[in-house]
Amino acid sequence: MDIYNEVEDQKRDISQYQDRYIIKIANQSDFKYLPDIIDEINRSAKERETGIVDRTVGYLKRKINEGFAVIIIDKNNNEWVAFSSLEVWFHDRYVSNTALIVRPKYRGNGLLKILKTRIVQLAKELFPNATLFSLTASPAILKANLQLGYTEVPFDYFRNDELFIEGNESEVDYFQLMNKGFNAEGKYVAMILDLKTIA
Repeated sequence: MDIYNEVEDQKRDISQYQDRYIIKIANQSDFKYLPDIIDEINRSAKERETGIVDRTVGYLKRKINEGFAVIIIDKNNNEWVAFSSLEVWFHDRYVSNTALIVRPKYRGNGLLKILKTRIVQLAKELFPNATLFSLTASPAILKANLQLGYTEVPFDYFRNDELFIEGNESEVDYFQLMNKGFNAEGKYVAMILDLKTIA
């Protein structure tokens, strides 16, 4: 895969959406959306039996204050459309996508890839030497990850990595999910994207 051309394509994809949507780093003016975003994240997790812990408004406020969150807003009605944030291992070796959600009525029109593209760009800006980690069983996220250049890796890749084990202070217990192995939608897949390979 030509990573440079892939990134350029992603930038063009985003530009095509900017007439209707605001795609930005979230800030405190977006706190008003958080209760509804939390409700949707937790409802979706329970519906899909993902095993992901419940999120809180306080958790997402913390991510926004750290500059670790991206939000998409519909210019036509000022509704939130999609949200995601970054979880960072304390030594900055690994970064993961967390609290990723697209509002149900906006699904199926490419916005998940736009959200993922912007959060990858943010991770690259903040942690250029890190590896972006994803653990998911969602077919839509798997597809977006592949389009963004992620590659699948076996769980042992992380079980044998002391930096991964020691540095993860996330609210998500990734090893518990790996050991669980399956949810309602199928097998969890672990994927990585080396941010150093992105222009």
